[in-house]
Amino acid sequence: MEAYLSDDVLDELSRTRRKSDAPKGRLAVHAGDAVHRIISLREDGFTVAEGTPLLRGHVELFDGPRRLADCLIMRSGTRDGDLSYDFKRITPVVTGPAADFVRDEAAPVGYIPAR
Repeated sequence: MEAYLSDDVLDELSRTRRKSDAPKGRLAVHAGDAVHRIISLREDGFTVAEGTPLLRGHVELFDGPRRLADCLIMRSGTRDGDLSYDFKRITPVVTGPAADFVRDEAAPVGYIPAR
């Protein structure tokens, strides 16, 4: 016996399977006050879920509450119904103070006190 499912049902099953297979990570894109969850992050861009409003220009990339990078993005197309964006520019956020001198790579990391 063969089962027949309509194209609409197969599309909905495929969409549901894609959403359940998506990583449950904490990666998100902040565009102004709006927050959108990232389905997949690539070296050259990211993908957000279908139905997300179109993003454009400057966004911030977050991992939970921690800001990872400032990005300038452009839409690159649709992949499996999800919106895909490419980075025009991605600038990692520096957490330490800015150094106004060149650091020696061979410098000691720590000192052992003399007795």
